[in-house]
Amino acid sequence: MKATPPGIGLSDKYFFGFFEREELVAVMDLVDGYPDQRTSYIGFFMMNPDYQGKHVGTAIIMRLRSTYEPLEKPQFVGKEDNKKGIGVL
Repeated sequence: MKATPPGIGLSDKYFFGFFEREELVAVMDLVDGYPDQRTSYIGFFMMNPDYQGKHVGTAIIMRLRSTYEPLEKPQFVGKEDNKKGIGVL
């Protein structure tokens, strides 16, 4: 939870929980400004199994993206080995 990429402090690392009513739907770890200032890196993104395959994860990522675009942070990157996940948007 405290690991960050080289040159990135904990102040640039964020943890998000996404809920539907009282139920945790997904969790995300996001590093802002990595590998460059216009990019945010998603370290992990885990979905509640009850919500997998229902496009909820895609909706979360797209909403986050639409929030960041006005801030001129249009690019998100995820782990390259995550074949099912969304990489660069």
